[in-house]
Amino acid sequence: MDSKQKIIKASNTYYKNFNEQFTRKLLSLNSYIDEDESNDALNYSRLIHALYNISDENNKDEVNLSYFLKFAIYYLKGKQSDNLLSYYEQLVSITTLGLLNQRINDIRLLLEEEELTDIDYDKYNWVEILYIETMRLYLLIVRQGKGFKDIDTVNENINRLIEIQEEKEEVMVKAGFLSQREMGQLVILYNTIAALNDVNQYLEKGHPAQINVKLDRYFDNIKEGFSSGVDARFQYSIENIIKGLELTIKNSIWKQLKTGTRMDEFVEEMVARGNEKPIFQLLPSQVDAFQGGIDRPLTSAIVIQMHTSAGKSLLAHFLIAQTLEMNSEGQIAYVVPTRALVHQSLYDLRNTFINLDYNIEATIPAYEIDKVEEELLDERIDILVTTPEKLNLLVRSNHPSVKELSFVIVDEAHNISDNNRGPALEFLLATLKRKNEYIRTLLLTPFIKDDSNRELIAHWLGGDRGLPVYSKWRPTRQIISLLKRYKPEGSRYYKFSLETIIPDHMDEFTDYPEFEEEITFPTPKPSSLKSMATAMAKRFISKGAVLILAESPFHAENQAKDLADSIDDEVGLSEDLKLLIKFIKEELGENHLLIDCLEKKVAFHHSGLSEEIKILLEKLIVNGDIDYIIGTTTLAQGMNFPISTVIFRTIYFPRPFGENVQMEPEVFWNIAGRAGRVFKDYAGRIIFLANGEERENEIKDFLQKRGEGINSAIFETIKNIDEFSLQFDRELVMDNQALSQLLQFISGTLNLISENGEISENVEQVIDEVLRLSLAYRQLSDKGEAERKKLLNIAQKYLAYLQRKDNWKGVATLVDQTGFSSMTVDYLMAQKRNLPNFAEINLKDVISESEQMTNLIKILGGIPEINLGAGTEGSFNPGLVAAVTQAWINGISLTKIYDDLLAGIHDDIRKSIKYIYQTITGKVSWGMGAMQSISLSGEREDVDEVLNLPSMIYYGVPNDIGVALRMAGVPRTLAVQISQNLTGDEFSIKENKLSGTRQWLQDLSLEKWNRYAQNSNLNGKEWKRIWELIEA
Repeated sequence: MDSKQKIIKASNTYYKNFNEQFTRKLLSLNSYIDEDESNDALNYSRLIHALYNISDENNKDEVNLSYFLKFAIYYLKGKQSDNLLSYYEQLVSITTLGLLNQRINDIRLLLEEEELTDIDYDKYNWVEILYIETMRLYLLIVRQGKGFKDIDTVNENINRLIEIQEEKEEVMVKAGFLSQREMGQLVILYNTIAALNDVNQYLEKGHPAQINVKLDRYFDNIKEGFSSGVDARFQYSIENIIKGLELTIKNSIWKQLKTGTRMDEFVEEMVARGNEKPIFQLLPSQVDAFQGGIDRPLTSAIVIQMHTSAGKSLLAHFLIAQTLEMNSEGQIAYVVPTRALVHQSLYDLRNTFINLDYNIEATIPAYEIDKVEEELLDERIDILVTTPEKLNLLVRSNHPSVKELSFVIVDEAHNISDNNRGPALEFLLATLKRKNEYIRTLLLTPFIKDDSNRELIAHWLGGDRGLPVYSKWRPTRQIISLLKRYKPEGSRYYKFSLETIIPDHMDEFTDYPEFEEEITFPTPKPSSLKSMATAMAKRFISKGAVLILAESPFHAENQAKDLADSIDDEVGLSEDLKLLIKFIKEELGENHLLIDCLEKKVAFHHSGLSEEIKILLEKLIVNGDIDYIIGTTTLAQGMNFPISTVIFRTIYFPRPFGENVQMEPEVFWNIAGRAGRVFKDYAGRIIFLANGEERENEIKDFLQKRGEGINSAIFETIKNIDEFSLQFDRELVMDNQALSQLLQFISGTLNLISENGEISENVEQVIDEVLRLSLAYRQLSDKGEAERKKLLNIAQKYLAYLQRKDNWKGVATLVDQTGFSSMTVDYLMAQKRNLPNFAEINLKDVISESEQMTNLIKILGGIPEINLGAGTEGSFNPGLVAAVTQAWINGISLTKIYDDLLAGIHDDIRKSIKYIYQTITGKVSWGMGAMQSISLSGEREDVDEVLNLPSMIYYGVPNDIGVALRMAGVPRTLAVQISQNLTGDEFSIKENKLSGTRQWLQDLSLEKWNRYAQNSNLNGKEWKRIWELIEA
């Protein structure tokens, strides 16, 4: 066995022991390291260092390197007081080794634990001072902690060294002749410090120019100094510093992104002094993406797959800046799947581009554009945050906000596979390509099955200009474990054990051992999944915030109550959290459970809370004001929370009127991937709970499942349809959202072709051209001629059904305008005689008289895409739905709507709030807009405020100004108060637009805030802060 193999064998022996010890510590199982292991830690680190110097190949892939760093540090801490110089030498070696292996998260966490404070210069000679300071300054440059603090410390200490240099050199000369070795060391140290200074300046400002040339000159001088016969340990440390500086420059944001154009303004913003979290270096995953070519302008479709929190957002923001630099007249759409993500993405984009002259706005997610939104969006918009459904409407209607659309970013792009929302996104992308084959698209996702799936999606959207990009780098590791409750044979009492699990498909970044260890809990011991979750959450809260995933809103609230009740100590609440509690009392009453929970820094988050409360909870979670979050899967869609531990109570979730369904692997990994905060945690903990052997086996089987990647939701739909018995009626699309959207896509695209005068007499040719744009066609073609032919046959049959209508072009136009299938449009057109004349209707009558609203709701009840039932079985009562809708529009509080109208239907207010926010704001507003389109049929220009009815329903306000204020982030309660108390010409929608509305609110005097809040328990200052938290 040669020396290298011996080192590898010895290193892995040490590693196995360290790995298990460290994992146990991360799971709070036992002590981190004991005295006997400290020598092993030092030996292991030395063996690794030796391996790196055996050959030029640096066989790092043959040795596990994950956790030994931590143990070496603990050994070194014990040695610091004995020999500071030796301590820094080892720390430099460990730091560079971590950089070489892309363990930047671990290294920065290690260095955060080190004080790296100024040394007492009186204790050392000049050479020793320079040597220690050289190593310390290198470590500060790598750490890059606390904004600019470390950068500034390096500058200050280098200046200090320059100030005392002459004095210290004079002392050395007087002490006697300098040896050749000392002279060589001085040359090396002066050049190394000069290199450190230039690197530090470059990280902050992007200059000096030609940084690599300057560093090469310093490094050549250093190598020449080595020839003077310096100490081997000294040389090894300096060589490690050189390696680390080269990597630091290579991965710096300036080196990776600087172009010498206006684009550099983006980079300057990333490292600006006013930035709370300046970005001096890119993450390894981001470097992978740029080296993969995402910044090449000719790429027309980029598909980026990275793990959660690996830095996808910065890539998207860079490409936005690049696009606007290349085409200042271009417009950009940032597409997200949910209302919550619209808010978060809008905040992130504004925060990134805060000092750049970009107008960034968001649309109402409703499927309609009314007068208020038209006026608010009637300004130049550079970046529009929206949902697929709304962007589809804007694109098809050629709306000015997207008329010059040149770049579309799709976040959470794996939603293409979702049966309900996926087709809308798929066909949106196909439509964009049909209108402009050169439009650029960027898809961001953590989930794609393999290389072939990435390549398929990239080629579908971009052809030969499509670019798939993948980085396997993870910012933090995730440790998956299973808490098991069992009763030993012959025992009366339950016991608990924690078992680590590694799924077969996990990558090399999941390097923790499999083991099982008994654990104990204080009395009373957990007796249910609820109490097990509470016990585990409290066990890990010292590591960081904990998320518990519950089966339903009901279970989430019960879990939160149990956890909050178990916290006996008083907890300190931030001022913002105290204000949120006061706001919830205003919105939901003094006795709402969430109030008691928040007073213990416990929150629950689900569909039974108002949008404002959910947004405020999300902001406070991000700000670190809340310790425990209990949520449902609605929290999973891309929300970026600082979570250290995720606890899964179950892998099954209830369906409204059916059996429980198992969580999809993609949903699990989307949630689990949030465990572990970058530069805060060594690892994220993912914990499942099992109260019996059956559940334990189910969980283990579940963890072996992999996601299917991005696939068209149409594929399964087409496969399961009998094309020969197909009847195009409302029943066909009643429970088949994917098929409904396929038919909308066909009719909508035919409408677009007809408008452009491109319609062909060859029906098959037209259908083939339309469907070739879809992912469904591409994937079905891969399955064979029969599947592809089946899709074409269904499409041809549907086209023939359309063309039998005398007014088929009008139907196709209305399909575009309403977002409903042609069968639903037929139904609504047949009901047209029962519709009021919206050109003559009095808005006040609609929102106040029960008969008129009830008649409208009756018609909506026949639309298959809309289920307006409020009862437990989805029963439909038009009068009740109309009453709830009117109360909502007129600003009646949620608690009063529940007490007066829904208490007999729903057993608690949670279900009523969910009904209002999902059914009333979403479906009734959608249906109302569709009925207006059909009733008016081209008369919209002469119609005034009644066109705003859909937005008024969506936002729950009684007038146009209320809608404008709600779009600007004002909570519903206050928006109603302001809109009803404005006097004279205090506010104009037409003049202010959306950006001006925010400025108007910002400039309001405290006196006016207090006037508008006079009927509230919150004062004007408190309301303004609530608005700032929502809108910030």
